[in-house]
Amino acid sequence: MGYLGFGEELLVLTIWPIFIFIVVKNYENTGLLATISSFAAAVLAVIVGKMTDQYTKRLLIKLGAFLTSLVWFARLIVTNVWNALAIDTLSRTSKEMCFIPISTVTYIRAENTHVVPYAVFFEQSLAVGKLTACILGMALFSVFSTISLSVGFVSLFILAGIFSLLYMFI
Repeated sequence: MGYLGFGEELLVLTIWPIFIFIVVKNYENTGLLATISSFAAAVLAVIVGKMTDQYTKRLLIKLGAFLTSLVWFARLIVTNVWNALAIDTLSRTSKEMCFIPISTVTYIRAENTHVVPYAVFFEQSLAVGKLTACILGMALFSVFSTISLSVGFVSLFILAGIFSLLYMFI
């Protein structure tokens, strides 16, 4: 159930960049925003990696999932470049806080069971989660974007926030 949360990843890779471009309104600033937030998240990922070695992985997964969900809801207030930069940096950081311990737990589980079947299960779960997010996202956006484009994006942000909470089940 927890791996279905990776449906959130589909939304962050497809919907969020489109929304950022709508807010920022030019390619150069969009690229600069993504570069700065990626660099900040990479630096913070090193810290999260160290934390993963020291703290309970389950606790970090739950905290990361909760923060990722909160960041999705915080996207509702993005109105300018600075808000987008802050939220994108927080998004990438909270995702790393979740993903690094998930990767560790996944590899430990695979080593303790049969590696190939577990890897297949993991990949299939990702595919099902992303397909589910895609279908639900298209349905929600087609219904709510008829009200307004911003309401359509709000529905997708809420969907992604719900999907990210599924990580807690890992």
